[in-house]
Amino acid sequence: MSETITDMFEGYLECKLKKKWKLRFVIVNGSTLYYYKTELDDKPEGSIELAGLVLNTDPKDKLNEHKNSFHITVGSTVNQFKTSTDTFKLWTDTFEKHCKLTAQPAPNKTLIKKSKRSLMDKITRNTVASVGGSGSASFVMNDEMNNLLKAIEKLIEIDAGKEEAKKYEKFIMKLVAKCYMEWQHKNISNEQIYALDKPLRNAFTMFDQLFRYFGLKKAEFLQAGFKNLVDLLNNEIKTQLIQTLRPCLSPKNLSKLRDLFSLFFNVEFFERVWSKTDPKDEVSDHLFNIVQAMNQYNSFPLNLPERQ
Repeated sequence: MSETITDMFEGYLECKLKKKWKLRFVIVNGSTLYYYKTELDDKPEGSIELAGLVLNTDPKDKLNEHKNSFHITVGSTVNQFKTSTDTFKLWTDTFEKHCKLTAQPAPNKTLIKKSKRSLMDKITRNTVASVGGSGSASFVMNDEMNNLLKAIEKLIEIDAGKEEAKKYEKFIMKLVAKCYMEWQHKNISNEQIYALDKPLRNAFTMFDQLFRYFGLKKAEFLQAGFKNLVDLLNNEIKTQLIQTLRPCLSPKNLSKLRDLFSLFFNVEFFERVWSKTDPKDEVSDHLFNIVQAMNQYNSFPLNLPERQ
């Protein structure tokens, strides 16, 4: 007897499209999978009918070419996907359940949009993050920024260890809190925030493009890309950040900010991270989560309220 499932599942998943891995926002609804460039898009980039497809999660299968990758087949058609260790079982269980369905009528567009809005509500829901230290206070930070900071912490941890990563993660959190509070008190203008936001998004896009080659090309072949990313980080983001925060930070914290860029955002740092391919380090998982957080941030335009 055929099974009917009315619940939906959604999230980011890497899909192999036209022989290239691309991060896509995926909605599994009934017997159909829809994939979008971002969760902001109303129109799906494509869809896959799951009914009757066979799920393969065997790590020894050559089509599962990456850690935490899987594929579904029907006849000669193969659809490949990959995700992180944390979400691998969640996704494969979802695929297995929905592949057992018989083909169902496509849900109406309103239903899909409603699902996407609910996810956006969840992502943009404000949460309170507490920042310790003298002169600091609790401040409101949305989930995508929280995820991004945690992802950056993991990137530093890959290279320098947990203790160093925690130290700088706390410092970055303080910087975000400081920016937020100074902006609230109108000591930082909207224009200054927008000036920071644009190169930051460009850097995230560049990192995403480099990530496509992780595990496929050695670090030495990506030096030009690393250099372009580092130039952007140091020449635009660091410069703009220091100019914005100079009136608000102590000389000690300004020095610490410069140290952060000098120690971790240089070509050698990215080469070291790229070269750590031991599965025990779970480097690919960390990088996947970082790229996911960056893409999530880039999915939402920055719209600050007009100042009076």
